[in-house]
Amino acid sequence: MKLSFPPAHRFGNSLVLVALSVAATALPTWALSRAQQPALRSMKRAQVIQVVNYDTLVVQVEGEGHLRYVEMIGLEALPAINPAWTSISGLVPLQVYEAGQYLQDTLNHKEVYLEMDPRYVSPEGLMAAYVWRGQTLVNQEMLLRGFALPEEAEVPLKYEAILQEALEVAQSQGRGIWRFDDLKPGLGEDETASGESAPPAPVAVKQALR
Repeated sequence: MKLSFPPAHRFGNSLVLVALSVAATALPTWALSRAQQPALRSMKRAQVIQVVNYDTLVVQVEGEGHLRYVEMIGLEALPAINPAWTSISGLVPLQVYEAGQYLQDTLNHKEVYLEMDPRYVSPEGLMAAYVWRGQTLVNQEMLLRGFALPEEAEVPLKYEAILQEALEVAQSQGRGIWRFDDLKPGLGEDETASGESAPPAPVAVKQALR
């Protein structure tokens, strides 16, 4: 399943303004704590088959004969942002569009490494992981860019301090979804960022995941 995003040109000059805004608030690399990537042999190598939503992937883990859903630890899917406006206009808010586009560009059909956290169990029963693309911890990057909300985990997470720091930077610099003044979390499990019901996974993916 692919996320359905409107083409960039439908936003007109907004993309240019957002690009300038991001450039103006760019964080110096020395100012943010970066997670140290563990040894590759301690992680699972996988190919991302599909980006399902803002915190869930479908992957093919090396050595396994079936596909898996992977939940990105520490992230919550984006909340509904003025769903009435979205429904009337037929457009996705630009911040939501950017979040989905980032995951598509960064992970879709790319090789990643999955790091497990033995203290964390997915509420949905999925494989849960920190997703590494090269030296980048994508979970951290999503929060830093303001492209996700933090998950309220019931146990301390391995990278909890680093994820919290990324969130605070995004909030203080008004990045991504934090450019909205009235952001309020609260999507149901079957809702998307537009407030509509999430489309089902393609039949081929459903069968492969059985």
